[in-house]
Amino acid sequence: MMPVRPYRPHPRHLGLFIVVYVLGCGFAQALAIVPGTGISIWAPSGLFIATLVLVPRQSWPWWVLAGCFAELLSNVLWFHSPLPAAFLIYVGNALEAVVGALLVNWTLKRSIRLETLQEVLAFVVLCAGVAPGHYEIADQGSAQGISSFFRKPFDAPALLIAISEACENRDGG
Repeated sequence: MMPVRPYRPHPRHLGLFIVVYVLGCGFAQALAIVPGTGISIWAPSGLFIATLVLVPRQSWPWWVLAGCFAELLSNVLWFHSPLPAAFLIYVGNALEAVVGALLVNWTLKRSIRLETLQEVLAFVVLCAGVAPGHYEIADQGSAQGISSFFRKPFDAPALLIAISEACENRDGG
């Protein structure tokens, strides 16, 4: 079994991920417009999927731990859910990101860099069309639900580019 430590991302990249994830949670809380729910738009899902798509699979445990820390910190700051509930919600969010990243990587059959039309289209179709988000249309039946169906690939383009460039620089590419 390969040790996880050699694949540890740079602490600055993990820190940036945590900060942007927490800010995305705060953004989601600020835009909570559906009565009876705390979340209408969940930007961290796009960030999480994009990050996992762009980093080596061996480093995924570090990103999942960073996401857990960020989401639990966000829970303390904004959502105030009981810890077991907050953790279970995070498990669902992490599973969504892992499955979404696996689907994108499986579809492209190689590392994604979003450099070709095929890569961009596969990313848009899988993240916007297949990733959870379609449930919002059925649950809400509104224009907001339909718009959320198409927003996933556009949640975190700046961080996606930054992480991609950082990984290329680290790998000597």
